[in-house]
Amino acid sequence: QRLGQLLTHPVFLRRSETRYAAANLLQQRFESWNAELRERIEAAIMQVGRDLQHFAENSIEAAEKLRDSLIACLPERAIVTVEAKALSERIRSSQAATPPRSASGIVNSGFISEEEYLRQKGKLQTENEKRLFELRQEIRRLGEPDQPLTANDIPQVFQKISECENALAKKTMDSETGDESNNAVGEIAALFSRLADIEGLSSADQLTISERLLDFANHFEPSSHIEIGDEWDKPHPGWSGFLPRIEAAWGIMNVVRHIAVFGNDIRTAIDRLADDASPPVRCAVIENSHYLLRPDPDFFWEVIERRVEAEDRLALLEDVVNILGGFSPKNQHADRIDRLIRRVETRIEGRENAGFVRKAMVVHHLRRSVYLGDRPADIWLEAIVDSPFDQSEELHELLRLWEKMLSQPMSTEVFTADELVSRGIDILARAFDASYTLWDGKPWEGMEHDEGRPVYHRATGPMQRIVRTTSLLLDGLSHPKKPAKRKDHRRIAQMVSTFRPLIEKCATVPLPSEAYDFLRTLQYISPVVPRDTLLWICSLVRSASEHGFLDDYMGADLLIKVLERYLVEHRDLLISDAAVREAMTLLLNECVRRHWPKSGPLLVRLHEAFRA
Repeated sequence: QRLGQLLTHPVFLRRSETRYAAANLLQQRFESWNAELRERIEAAIMQVGRDLQHFAENSIEAAEKLRDSLIACLPERAIVTVEAKALSERIRSSQAATPPRSASGIVNSGFISEEEYLRQKGKLQTENEKRLFELRQEIRRLGEPDQPLTANDIPQVFQKISECENALAKKTMDSETGDESNNAVGEIAALFSRLADIEGLSSADQLTISERLLDFANHFEPSSHIEIGDEWDKPHPGWSGFLPRIEAAWGIMNVVRHIAVFGNDIRTAIDRLADDASPPVRCAVIENSHYLLRPDPDFFWEVIERRVEAEDRLALLEDVVNILGGFSPKNQHADRIDRLIRRVETRIEGRENAGFVRKAMVVHHLRRSVYLGDRPADIWLEAIVDSPFDQSEELHELLRLWEKMLSQPMSTEVFTADELVSRGIDILARAFDASYTLWDGKPWEGMEHDEGRPVYHRATGPMQRIVRTTSLLLDGLSHPKKPAKRKDHRRIAQMVSTFRPLIEKCATVPLPSEAYDFLRTLQYISPVVPRDTLLWICSLVRSASEHGFLDDYMGADLLIKVLERYLVEHRDLLISDAAVREAMTLLLNECVRRHWPKSGPLLVRLHEAFRA
C-alpha cells in the first residue's frame, strides 16, 4: 500500500529511473489495492499523458505513448475511473496499439534516458554541455530529501551550484535554450529549498539561502497561463518537475521554520505567494503555514483567513481545514477555528465532489464533541450518521475515528471512558441501522460488480465496516489460530457484554461475505456465551441466506462445523432451553432443505440427544 502511494505522483511513473519498477508494480499489485488508491493512481497515469513539458520537444505522441503503456499494465477488471476504463478498452481493441505483455514494454517502447536524448539532439557535444549535464545530475542528487546534508556541507554545495550556474550562463550565451535551461534553474531552486531545512545553519549561510529563494520567488515559472485542469479539485493533487516559484515557496517556508523572527522581505514574499495564480505555490504556503505561528502568529491568521475566503480549489481548502483541525480543541482560538471551518463548509456547499473537504472537518467536530461536549458539533456529526449515502466519505472517517477510540478507551474532562465507549457504540449502531435501511428493499443485487460498484459500496460500506470493526473489537477473536483458552473466558465475556448492541446489529447483516466473517467471530465466543451466540447465528443465517450466503460452500461448511460443535458441547442447553432448541432446529432444517450431505446425520444426532 505504501509503494502504491508513490505511484499517485506522475513523476514516479514518468522518470526513466523509476518507470520500469512502477510498471512491474502496477502489473503485480494494482488489483490488491483499495478503490480510492487505484483511482488516484489512474489519475496520475492520465496526468502523464498531459504533462508534455517533461517530454522531448513537448511531444504529445511520447506522452500519450507512455500513458497508454502504463494503462495497459492495469488488470482491466480492477480499473475504477470511467476515463481510464475507456482508454484501456480503446487500447486493447486497437490493432495499432498492442499493449506490452510485460513491464519491459515500458522500457523498450521508445522512451530513452535524458542523456541519450540530449546526445541524439546534439546537445552533449561541447565540454561545457557535458559538464552542465553532470552538474545537473549532482544538483538533483543533493536536492533529494533523504540526502544526508549538514551545515558543514554548505560550502561544497554552494560551489557546485556556482559551477552549474556558470555552465548554464555559458550555454545561454553559446546557443538557444528552452526547457532544458528552465529545468536547470528549477533544480537549483529545489536544492536551495532543501538547504533551507538544514539545522544549525550559520547566519551568513542562512542569509544567502534566503536571498536566493526570494529571487526564485519572482521567477516566471510556473507560468500563469498553464492549464491546471480539475486536479486541484480532487484529493491528493500533485505536480511534476522542478519549477522555481514552487520550490521557492517551499524553501521560504522552511526558512521560517528555523528562525524566530523574519523581516518584511520574507513576509512580503509569503503574502504574495499565498495568493499566487498557481495552486502548487499556494499549496506550499498553506501546508506549511503553521511554521508562522512561532515568529508571527498574527500573520498566520491573516494568511489563513484570507485563504478561507479567497481560495477556490477544493484540495487547498482541504489543506486549510487540516491546518485548523490540527489545533487542540481547548486552544484559545477554538471558537475562531470553528467559525473558519464552518465558513469553508458554507463556501463548498453545492460543489460537486466536495465530500473529501467535509471529511477533513470530521476530526474537528468530533474533538469538540468529545473534549468540550459541544452540542452543535454533535448535531453536525449526527447528520452524517443519518445520511450514509449522501455523506459516505464523512461517515467512513467518523467510523474510523470512533473505531480508534473504542479500541483505546480514554476519558476527558467532559466524559468518562465508559461514557465515551457507550457513545461510540451508539454511533456505530445508528450508522449500521441507517446503512441497513438504505440496503433493505432496494434493487442492489448484482450491483457489486462493474458500473454499479461505487453506488453499491456507498450503500453497503458502513455495514461492511462496522461488522469488521466489531470483530476486531472482540479482541481479535475473529481469526485466532485456535479457540480461546478457558482463562480468557472472563475477558471475552466482558467484551461481549460491552459490545452486545453491536453484536446484535451485526447478527442481522445481509451481506454474504460479511456474514461469513462474523460467523467466524461468533464460533469463537460460543464457549463463553453459548445461548446468545446460537441465537445470533440463527439471526445471521436467516438474514444473509436470502442473499446467497449459504449458496457458498465455505459458508455452508462453517455453519455445519459450528452446529456439530453445539451438539457435542452444549447438549444440556439444547434440551433445557426452548429458544436454543428452536434455533438449532431452524438451522438444521435450512441445511436439510439445501440437501447438504452432512446435514442429515446432524439432524439424527439432535433427535437422539432429545430422546436421551
